[in-house]
Amino acid sequence: MFPRVALNVLVCDDRFAVVGVTAPDRTGHHSIVVQPSGLLDGLIGVFESYWRMAVPLPSAGEASESGTTSMNGHRQVLSYLSAGLTDESIARELGASERTVARRIARLQEMLGARTRFQLGVQAGRRGRL
Repeated sequence: MFPRVALNVLVCDDRFAVVGVTAPDRTGHHSIVVQPSGLLDGLIGVFESYWRMAVPLPSAGEASESGTTSMNGHRQVLSYLSAGLTDESIARELGASERTVARRIARLQEMLGARTRFQLGVQAGRRGRL
């Protein structure tokens, strides 16, 4: 998972790629097929760079069913935060309100002794929670 990827591309091994293009006035969508070339090599490089920076998307079953947040639920929120998602995006992914997400993040900060979200990420990484 990686937020705000600036390119819509489907890479098929090293054989070809399909790039989605939206018209500047947003009235249409077109696709471009890129055959083996320097451009294809560049697209593969861009894809692989994003892939290395991305974080795994937690499975939907990681939140506990009882309504309380399990450690896996905490890991899910931490994964979304480390991917750069906003509270609004996390809430949408979890099917929760932004306020609930903010409370979960505050609870995580308290548990890990972090005052900021950055410190939360560092502490979570140090403790193997990501």
